[in-house]
Amino acid sequence: MKYLGMTVVLLGSIGSAAAGGPFDHLPILEKNRLTVTITGERTFCMGMAPQPFPCFEGITTSGRKISFDTGISGYTFREGRKETIEVEEIKYDFSGPAAPMDTSSIRYVLK
Repeated sequence: MKYLGMTVVLLGSIGSAAAGGPFDHLPILEKNRLTVTITGERTFCMGMAPQPFPCFEGITTSGRKISFDTGISGYTFREGRKETIEVEEIKYDFSGPAAPMDTSSIRYVLK
């Protein structure tokens, strides 16, 4: 019986992560649909920690450079492969007390 309960928890966790995880309860400030050309080169980004970490970059049709430090939901980066994709950029309101402190307030989703 314990095992069945654990299975239910795991399935619930998978569903939550696929639906947006820590973002589900936050208000959305803005949504934009972007055409982005992924450069195909892995680079290093800086976050809150003093150590750089691997990420990848893309350039929008308007020329804006984006560092995808948390990736793109539904997209698998392939080093050496330059490709153009459609993404939805979702900006969340992180001003409330329930906002996560260890992730970006912007989420990218493959369309």
